[in-house]
Parts: sequence; C-alpha cells; structure tokens
Amino acid sequence: MKEVTSSIMSELSLTNIPLEEAFAKAKRLPLVAEAIRIIRQNVSSKFCYHSEHHTLDVIREALRFGLEDDLTHTELHSLVVAAAWHDVGFMFERENHEELSVRELCKANETLSESALTEEQINLISKLILDTRLYKTDDGVVQIPTTELSKYLLDADLSNLGREDFFDCLDLLCMEHQAETYQFYRRTLGFITRHTWHTDVAKNLRLRQEILNTSELARRIMDERYLLAD
Repeated sequence: MKEVTSSIMSELSLTNIPLEEAFAKAKRLPLVAEAIRIIRQNVSSKFCYHSEHHTLDVIREALRFGLEDDLTHTELHSLVVAAAWHDVGFMFERENHEELSVRELCKANETLSESALTEEQINLISKLILDTRLYKTDDGVVQIPTTELSKYLLDADLSNLGREDFFDCLDLLCMEHQAETYQFYRRTLGFITRHTWHTDVAKNLRLRQEILNTSELARRIMDERYLLAD
C-alpha cells in the first residue's frame, strides 16, 4: 500500500499519539468529514442507532484497536475512512447498503481532490466496508473479514457487545427495528453467543464485559418470559 503523500496527511498523522488526539485528527480528514456531513444531512429520525453517533463510535474504536497494535499511519487512515463510510449507504437504503456506501465513497473521492485516494487504497477500503455486511448462515448472521485490516473494523463495528453501554445500544437497535423486546433480545442472545473477536486486542479489551453482558441478557430474557407468562 502506498504511503499518503499529501501535506494534509502529514499534518494529520495518526500514529504515536493518544487516542483522543488521533480521533480529533481523524475527524478532520476530508473524506471522514464528508462522510459525517452526509450522515448528518440525511439521517432519518427513525434511525435510533445507525446515526452519526454510531459512526463516530466505530471510528474511535477502530483507532483504539489499531493504535494498540501499532498499525501504520496508512493502515490507520484506511481504517478510519472505511469506518466513516461503512454506514453512509444506510441513510438511503437498508438492504445491501454496504455497496451503496462504496459507491458514495468513490464519488466523494473524485470530488475531494486534496485527499484523493489511490486505486489501491480505494480497493482496500471498499473491501473493508463490504466486509461489515452480515451473512446469513444456518446458525444465524455473521461477519466475515477478507483482509487483516477488516478484522479491526469488524471488531470496532461490534465493540459495544463488550462494553458497559451494550444495553443502551441494544435498546436503540430494538427501537430502530420496531421490534418486540423479548424476541429481539432472544435473537441478540443467539448472535452474541456465536460472536468471536477477530483481533487479540479487541478480545483483551472487550471479552470480559461481553461475557457479563451475555449473562445479563440471558437473565433479562428469563425475566421477560415470566412477565409474558403472567
């Protein structure tokens, strides 16, 4: 992968700095700022979860994992751009929104000449975005990384599974899907019990809380079942 040579990339180097400083710089990258602008401008009120907040959260978590593993600036740059654009298509259509996100990224890359990505970078970032899609299997839905860098994005995308804000995020998703709580919790329990972290850094930072969240989710499902029975 070619190193980014534009002056703005040099000024906004993401390596060897604290997470929040890297996050602040990442938000100033032209392609990241453009993705956030599109989401902010087009997000529907019904998107309780898939909003600017989620996208920024994925960018921060991708940086957190990438910085812990000493990824290069170019790798981090590709990662945060992919994180910024991975749900842009969701603003316009839910089904196959990853492909639309890639198309919108390519259009923006042609327009923002000061930060134009090379064909090699576009191809890689497109793979990262497409890898966030959920595949249906006999056992349920899964994400499948096709590159090493994808693993960081997928772990960042689902990072809340292993955080204390898990139930806040889950309830927002439930509202967004206009789903009945008991059934939505049951489907989520199946998903979280099948889930595995793709990177060691995410496993080290998130697995313990994920186990606690899984146990608490099972308890809430049991409580809800008894309430339904009454």
